Amino acid sequence: MALHGFDHGSSMAIPGQYAYLSYGGPPAKPSDPAKPSYLVRLDMNKAGGSVEEVYRTRAGESLSGREPQGMAIWRSSSGPRLAFGFSSKISGSPDQFRATVFYKSDLTR
Repeated sequence: MALHGFDHGSSMAIPGQYAYLSYGGPPAKPSDPAKPSYLVRLDMNKAGGSVEEVYRTRAGESLSGREPQGMAIWRSSSGPRLAFGFSSKISGSPDQFRATVFYKSDLTR
């Protein structure tokens, strides 16, 4: 499975057998609709074609100028969570941005 469009903002988290990537890009103008953003799961135990799943995430689609910025494994008392963040432009002169973090509790599905 190929990763198309992996030329914009991207980040990675590696908690064990799987590595997780996020990627996507900002809209041309903050008022434009959000461009698609993706979460990718790689199986680090497989040589060669290790891309196992590519998910389109709709998390934060309503954020103005949404762009993927970071990813981490959040260790919580209820188990690990895949946290991923977006920046969103909140004003234009000077440019000001807000950070918003989302998470998924299920790391392998």
